[in-house]
Amino acid sequence: MRRGGRRIGTGAVVALATLAVAAAPATSMAAKQKRKITVHPGKNAIAKALERVKEPGVLRIRGGRYREAVTIDKHVTLKGVGKRRRPVIDGECDAELTVAVQHDDVRLRGLRVVGAGRGTFPIEVDFRGVSGGGVKDVLMKDTCDAEYGINLYETGPIDVRDSKAVGFSDAGFYVGEIGGTPGGAIRVRGNEAYRNNRGVIVENSAGGDIRVSDNTFNFNDVPGFAGAAGIVINNSDGVLVERNEARNNADFGLHITAGSDDNRVLSNSLLGNPVDIRDQGSGSCGAGNTFVTGDPLPPC
Repeated sequence: MRRGGRRIGTGAVVALATLAVAAAPATSMAAKQKRKITVHPGKNAIAKALERVKEPGVLRIRGGRYREAVTIDKHVTLKGVGKRRRPVIDGECDAELTVAVQHDDVRLRGLRVVGAGRGTFPIEVDFRGVSGGGVKDVLMKDTCDAEYGINLYETGPIDVRDSKAVGFSDAGFYVGEIGGTPGGAIRVRGNEAYRNNRGVIVENSAGGDIRVSDNTFNFNDVPGFAGAAGIVINNSDGVLVERNEARNNADFGLHITAGSDDNRVLSNSLLGNPVDIRDQGSGSCGAGNTFVTGDPLPPC
């Protein structure tokens, strides 16, 4: 017996150790629950979940319509779940940006985004000034008066794939003001855009790795700001345009404007457009393309 104090017996030590071990998984489980939240339709349901979720987090968005514009300022993934109904984020024609991404490494999966229609440049999904992120299997459709389906503006590497943009008065997919893509590439791949003014635009960009590949840009014929086209490279250098299909667009299959230099155009199917290829820049090259009308590109 220790004088002036109390000795804890061996059994008590073991019991305390057991309690400590038992408490650790509970704490870990609580942390995991705060990082993964299931969201159901309701007033500002996604915004409220974003306030609660811990980073890096996942919001599991159940099927239904979410009548809200969403600003994402955390490192999270928004993932549509459920087999029957794709969740719809709807700005209800009262949002300039239906989904505004303002944090690095945000991921969007399995969503439908509509309802942008107010302000100077209404956009369904807007990535701006972030270093990276990703979009997969997202459907963007103009239901009000939006100009862009998805906008990548002054960003680092972002992967946009297996998504669809329909009905926009400027472009389904827009990539602009890219000065560099440290650590990766901006990839627009495996997507579909139709009934827009232009399927995809890469604009005012040089110095980064930008790749537009394996997409389908057909029947883009909506009157808009410029000639309707499947693919537009405007005042941009060093873009890779590879294995795309651009058919039956109102004016151009591929339009490379003046001031766009040293782009590579490889193995694309550009048919049924009034002008399949228009190259007004310098230094661009091509190989393996299928086309009938327009400007042959020098071989790469």
